[in-house]
Amino acid sequence: MSLSWVITGTIGQLMLGVFLFIFTIFGGAGAADHASREGKPLNMLQSIVIDWSIYALPALCFISAGIVLYLYKNGGGASSYWWYCPPVIATFLYWVIISKIYA
Repeated sequence: MSLSWVITGTIGQLMLGVFLFIFTIFGGAGAADHASREGKPLNMLQSIVIDWSIYALPALCFISAGIVLYLYKNGGGASSYWWYCPPVIATFLYWVIISKIYA
């Protein structure tokens, strides 16, 4: 693992975490508002996903960055970079859920 790529990836993950915090707040609020205007209130599962995503998606970014730093410090290989993917996958899933509310 290269130190420069670990630093670049970690900074990217931290920036993604801050962006996701803002994205989940405004995306969830917009979806809830849209659903209420359409006369279809959110069901319990949708409400839970929106509420917990505000905390879970940014936390996943910070945890992912921490894991990569830990693996770098303890001699991890190039496959350790795959730990940067879970927040991106979770963001995609969140986006799919929010887009289903708008549909």
